Amino acid sequence: MTFLPIVARELRVAARRRGTYWSRTIMAVGAIIVGTITFIEASNSNSQSYQIAQEMFSVLSVMAFIYCLCVGVRSTADCLSEEKREGTLGLLFLTDLKGYDVIGGKPLHYRRTDDGKFSLYSIGWNETDDGGQIGLTESGYTDTTKGDWVWPNP
Repeated sequence: MTFLPIVARELRVAARRRGTYWSRTIMAVGAIIVGTITFIEASNSNSQSYQIAQEMFSVLSVMAFIYCLCVGVRSTADCLSEEKREGTLGLLFLTDLKGYDVIGGKPLHYRRTDDGKFSLYSIGWNETDDGGQIGLTESGYTDTTKGDWVWPNP
């Protein structure tokens, strides 16, 4: 079973659009160009190899972050305009859903712990409400495939 079925379906649809291929290609070419320029400038300044790598990583990370922000805004605008074209935009405002309700299918939950504090949790990868219990392996490490996602004492 898919953890976030709505999100998975929308990502598959978006991945197959023609514009997605072009935007990925343009970003890849841009990253190669910027990486090459950064490498040439850094190597001319007699920097250490780890400093060059660190500078390239920083530049490419900022580029990827800006790309993700732009794609998120574009996808949101596309989704809203599609709802408006289909005449179903008003239905979104009639529901009392929050973003996390749509994605997870259930709202975030909280429970009181034994020491009187609260713990915030959401369903985990197993798509069942385990009552805010964290899944652990036999060695005591967190197992992300079991249990819920828990934020103790938010």
